[in-house]
Amino acid sequence: MSKPGRNDDCPCGSGKKFKHCHGQGAQAPLPPSFGPAVPNPIETNQLISLLNTRQYARAEVAAQSLIDRYPTLGFVWKMRGLAQLMRGKNPLDSFSQAAMLSPNDPEVHCNLANALQRHGRLQEAADSCQRALALAPSMVEALNTLANVLVDAGQIEDAIEIYGRALALKPNYIDALCNLSNALGRHGNFTAALEVARRALAITPTAEVHSNIGHALRALGDFEGALGSYQQALSLDPNHAVSLVSMGVLLRDLGRLEEAAGHHLRAVQVSPNYAEGYTQLGLVLQDMGRVPDAIETHRRSLSLRPSDAATRLALAMALRSLGRFDDAKQWAEQTQSLVPTYAQGHVVLGHLAADRGDFAAADASYRRALELDADSVEACIGLGRYGVSRYADAWLENAQRLLSKPQPLRSKVDLHYAIGECLDQAGDQAAAFEAFKAANEASKAYGFRHDPAASAANIDRIISLFDGNTVATPAGGTDESSVPVFVVGMPRSGTSLVEQILASHPAVHGAGEASFWVAAASQYKAALEKGEPTDDLVKKFAGDYVKALGELAPDASRVVDKLPANYLNLGLIHKALPNAKFIHVRRDPRDNCLSIYSHNFAITHPYSMDLQTLATEYQEYQRLMAHWRAVLPESALLEVRYEALVDDLEGESRRMLEFLGLAWDPACADFHRTERIVVTPSKRDVREPVYTRSIGRSERYAAFLGDLEGLSAS
Repeated sequence: MSKPGRNDDCPCGSGKKFKHCHGQGAQAPLPPSFGPAVPNPIETNQLISLLNTRQYARAEVAAQSLIDRYPTLGFVWKMRGLAQLMRGKNPLDSFSQAAMLSPNDPEVHCNLANALQRHGRLQEAADSCQRALALAPSMVEALNTLANVLVDAGQIEDAIEIYGRALALKPNYIDALCNLSNALGRHGNFTAALEVARRALAITPTAEVHSNIGHALRALGDFEGALGSYQQALSLDPNHAVSLVSMGVLLRDLGRLEEAAGHHLRAVQVSPNYAEGYTQLGLVLQDMGRVPDAIETHRRSLSLRPSDAATRLALAMALRSLGRFDDAKQWAEQTQSLVPTYAQGHVVLGHLAADRGDFAAADASYRRALELDADSVEACIGLGRYGVSRYADAWLENAQRLLSKPQPLRSKVDLHYAIGECLDQAGDQAAAFEAFKAANEASKAYGFRHDPAASAANIDRIISLFDGNTVATPAGGTDESSVPVFVVGMPRSGTSLVEQILASHPAVHGAGEASFWVAAASQYKAALEKGEPTDDLVKKFAGDYVKALGELAPDASRVVDKLPANYLNLGLIHKALPNAKFIHVRRDPRDNCLSIYSHNFAITHPYSMDLQTLATEYQEYQRLMAHWRAVLPESALLEVRYEALVDDLEGESRRMLEFLGLAWDPACADFHRTERIVVTPSKRDVREPVYTRSIGRSERYAAFLGDLEGLSAS
């Protein structure tokens, strides 16, 4: 902030020219009848100098000292607010007080608008901008801030018009050019966004301008060009938070998740109050399966930017991943009511409706999303999979149109899988297999690798650790609860169907897929490697798990945990919970492997991306299950064949209930009518009566499954 000119308004808020007020030299405080007491202009100029020389901590102290002596002087409250802003602190109280004390100062109303916007108080922010513009109609900073507020409110077209007004008054106004470029991108006009960004580049080649060029190039599908622009931005300013985050977003699009996380983490380290950095970091953490960390990161973002719709919806999806459906639904519904024209809000509501089996509501939500954004890949795929008419005729044409456009890796992969499902449904197995293969090949760009030798060594270790003697000797103080039931097997083997049948019984609660024993096994392994005793640890696992089940379903006689991969942990679980029951679901190996290959398991099961490694992993799974059959008591483990269950639903269901010590209930035969949340890819299947179309499916793909030839039923 520079020293006011003689003909400028005095910064004290008196409304007088500076030359007639504090520009006259030493000045005594005015009597109360003539106005507020004011500081010596030397003190005022010193305060301005501290701000100009970026000594923000000293400026805040100096401003507070003046406030203590002149509490009714709006100017010093404004100075404190500016110092706080530059220190990353919350200036809202300071600017609010300044606006009340200096109602005729347009700058302070603009400052207040910026602070209100950061707190998500968008209507109040817009009102403050309008007050500034009423006082100074040509104030480009107020026009720019008002347009920013409208962008946050989803009123992009209005924002673009107001940025234009600001630039008509000041054509080389860099802030407005950069913001206009971003707004045009949000509006889908990426060519115009690129043009505006290059116009800004010709004026001032800053990191922000290069970053904006990168945004536009990325949206236009020029990922290499975007990468170059972001690198150019970071070469100019290695700590430019916006460019760090933009680079991270692009790296995520390319499937380079570790690098993406690193850039986002660096952004929030150099700019701890940059909300978008936390949002994007949270999204990458979700992709990496670190959902609790993602939730914490999204909450940090929302503490800085409470009204941001994208972050609120990202949090909803993370909560959904942890089974907190009511919380997820609340966040999604609140966000949709705040920004009803935001397509992604309707997409998330569609996902949540499909989870609870309300496919009519899901259909309506996905269609509304596509009305708002015809290029929404998530809405397109959701409508195909979970709409009322699955993969209707027009769907394939639209999906192929989207696939022809530049897409982030995750969208490209998901489209290939969905197109494969559509073609499979149409009976074109050759084209369907090519789509599934394209999806898996594209997924390899994520960098997740499967090491068959390491997997085999892990199975060897488990078999060695949990031999017959170890399994037959429970840890001291284990929990005798008979509540836990574990449904295990390979993915896509029928575990969701078994859980749905059991959860239809009034005495049973279906808990979905819990990761408790995956984490417990990791801790157990670490303790063994350190040579530490494990009995107390196993006892703690048992107590914590049974307590969690009691809190989840206090009235249930049995609680089903259907994480398929728990087949790796049966020895540890039996050691901790000797009365727990295990139901192992087996399916024809070739049918099972084809189903895995045709679904997106790249992150959680990297072996799924290649038929050869898939076959090898399947054989390792068979080897371990043969071991469990040999060492676990017959009373602990029940084998259920998917094909037998489909052929004799009631007979096999009765057998499972008898194994669990439960009487038959007819609701189990009508499992598809049971209302409960299901988030696995089988969410639609378990809402249909039992069907046989998946049995022998691999025969229709025999020409493409040579790598699975060596598999046989165990």
